[in-house]
Amino acid sequence: MSQPTLIVSTLKLLTRRHRTLVNGYLITRRYNSGRTLLSRLIAVLESTGFHQGTTDLAQDLKYKYNNSFRGTAPIHPIEYFNLFKAQASKFKIVYLIIDALDSCTNSEGERTRQRMQEALRKLPQNVRVLFTSRSDSLIRDLGISQRLHITPHESDIRRYVADQINRDLELHRVLADAAYQDEVITRVTELTLKSGINQGTLTDIKEALKQLPASSSRAFEASIRRILSSDNTFETELAKHVFTWAVNAKVGLTVDQVRDSFAIQKSQGTQYQDSRPPRDAILSSCAGLIVEDHETKTLRLVHESLKNHLQRHEVFYKHPDLTIAKICLTSLLLKGSGPLHSPLLVYSATYWCSHICKPFDSELQKLVKRFLSDSVSLSRAFGLIPGVSGGDFDGMTGLHAAVYFNRLTWIKRLLKSGIDINSRSSNGQTALHWAAILGRHKLLTYLVQKSADTNIQDKSGDTSLHKLLMGPTTEGLRAVRSLIRGGARIDLKGSKGLTPLSSAIRYGPTSIALLLIKSQKDVNVEVTAGWTSLREVFYHAHEMIHKLSHNNSSSDDGWTPLRDAVRNHVYCLIHFLLNRGVDLNRPTSDGWLPVLHIVKGGSSVVLQRLLERQPNPADANQRDVKDGKSALHWAFYYKQHSAIRLLIEHGANVNEKDPEGWTPLIQAICEKNEDLVWLLIKKGAQVDQKDAKGWLPLHYAIEFRSTGVVWLLILNGADVKLRHINIPNVLDLALQKAEYSFAWLLCQHGADINEVDEKGMTRLHRASYSGRVKDVEFLLTNGVEPGMKDTAGFTALHYAVLGGSEAVGADRHVRNAQGWSAIDVLKSPGHQN
Repeated sequence: MSQPTLIVSTLKLLTRRHRTLVNGYLITRRYNSGRTLLSRLIAVLESTGFHQGTTDLAQDLKYKYNNSFRGTAPIHPIEYFNLFKAQASKFKIVYLIIDALDSCTNSEGERTRQRMQEALRKLPQNVRVLFTSRSDSLIRDLGISQRLHITPHESDIRRYVADQINRDLELHRVLADAAYQDEVITRVTELTLKSGINQGTLTDIKEALKQLPASSSRAFEASIRRILSSDNTFETELAKHVFTWAVNAKVGLTVDQVRDSFAIQKSQGTQYQDSRPPRDAILSSCAGLIVEDHETKTLRLVHESLKNHLQRHEVFYKHPDLTIAKICLTSLLLKGSGPLHSPLLVYSATYWCSHICKPFDSELQKLVKRFLSDSVSLSRAFGLIPGVSGGDFDGMTGLHAAVYFNRLTWIKRLLKSGIDINSRSSNGQTALHWAAILGRHKLLTYLVQKSADTNIQDKSGDTSLHKLLMGPTTEGLRAVRSLIRGGARIDLKGSKGLTPLSSAIRYGPTSIALLLIKSQKDVNVEVTAGWTSLREVFYHAHEMIHKLSHNNSSSDDGWTPLRDAVRNHVYCLIHFLLNRGVDLNRPTSDGWLPVLHIVKGGSSVVLQRLLERQPNPADANQRDVKDGKSALHWAFYYKQHSAIRLLIEHGANVNEKDPEGWTPLIQAICEKNEDLVWLLIKKGAQVDQKDAKGWLPLHYAIEFRSTGVVWLLILNGADVKLRHINIPNVLDLALQKAEYSFAWLLCQHGADINEVDEKGMTRLHRASYSGRVKDVEFLLTNGVEPGMKDTAGFTALHYAVLGGSEAVGADRHVRNAQGWSAIDVLKSPGHQN
């Protein structure tokens, strides 16, 4: 604590002990108005515990306050002085403290300094004046007999210099570099401490500057020698401690953290709070070689090069890292009735193990053993480590901690001492889980070799194999192999609903997926109900390819490498399963089959590999066990034309007919796919196979006006004469659609143009009655007999007259069964016009 602060603190203590004392502070400031508000004096008094209603306030002060708008009106300095004296008379002793009285100088045209001195001389006898001054002239002028010589601490000077730099914009710009600024502050501090304070002339100051070290290196050496040669043993030990921690700590430490570390070391943890050094002693003991970063509030050397000087003079502890490790462990083992709040705890929990290095000593080994055996201290420490996932460490053991800190030697010792290798923390995780989560593959392998249970599931359902696959797995192949050899199951569902096999197939890497598949004695065995390895590949990884290709097919972007990688992954797994002899024709327990799956939107390349695998290729006629639909049916349904061709080429039944009457040929015709129609006919599709409503392929070809298909069907023997009740004749359908080229082709290939119906009517009768002139013209042009009579004896001409149409090419004298000619019909009632 600096001397001015000590004086003020002492006066405050006296004030609390004696009600008759009051300490007032008069701070020299400049106000724009040049006047002082009465409310300021009232505020000073209120800060000491007096209020306006108390009898200790002077009557003059009360009166002035109440008649000046509650102290808001400015008063003249002389009046202020008189009110101050009036109030001072109410107390036994008043201490008036004035800082930097020598800065009270005369303004132009006035005698401020002289008036201030005159006022001080006229103060009542009960007023004690304490003031600071850098000049001796005030002391002579006021006739002061008692003096206190104040020597600033190094930290005070550093703080003052830094403040002056920050206030001066130009200085702050020149000294923008932090390291350079620290060096300037150090040298100015050195000058002030050694000789600058007592130098009164410029010559003296220049002479003092010559005595300072010519470089920062020499300044460091001088400061270190001063620390080591000090008679104050406490400050020397504290400086060594601060340097040791500031240089060897893994991250920057605050003043409070270093204070606690010193206290814990000194007290060995017993009531360590009483052994904390003062805050300002942390910096002052280091002679300006340690600074507090104004942004991070952590301690650091004033310059990196200082470390070499400290090592050369053996300022650090002999084994700094081991010393720090012991202090950290001691802090973590502290017990208390309530929660501990030492600032050092977070650092200790995070970095104690990082400081452990050879040579060990018995004290450190005992501390480590105590800590690893103390479940409460372990769980508390791990709860303080920033960034540690999980957050539930209750019940953890030293085995968990040894895995976390990657210490195989500790694991061996703990197992030798009889610790349960399968001990679980409160979240159900074993040390093997931790090894998998943290990627400690060497430790994982060792634990498996020591018979750790590989199939224990934590509270979320994950085994160590699940955890291993969740992390970076590029380097985890050996660890996965160790778990598999140790009996790890690949069929247990974890927290995400996936088995290890499913996870590896879906997310890779390929090497681990292959390893898990190889671990199966029979690749046809279902890993979970209805799911084999092949189905996992098709449903998960294969679907990812499809989605990536579909979503990004129109853009050349960064997805291409990912698509290629996933595609290669899937093809590799499928190739391996095919070589392992996976049964492509055995449905799963819920009826899943690979060909049925892939024809609904999969890769034609994969389908071809399934259909051409030797021996035991996939059956192209696979059917869904639930609805009986074939692979060919589903390929048509999902418009997978490549799959349709592959199935047809590899023996799919081209003449199948489902219960709804669906046939492949009719479906191809409906889709107007002449290539598929030709392929089906080429592979033996029956051109006259009817569907459920009795329609022929030729009907659909005419219906959809597919000229090429009509030709294909007729040239391949389609029956153009086939008749059925309630089903239109193909020639009638062609005429109905006004497709006269189709009608001509049908007539050329045997269609009976004079075919009669049950009433004896020909197409010409019906066309003439309906007034379809173009049909009549086509029929007459292509050889229809115009004079044919129906069962009623009517000719086409009769029907043309009855329908109000002109007759074309008919004998008007031909008579019907009643003996009427066409002219007689015209003369009959109703046809007079």
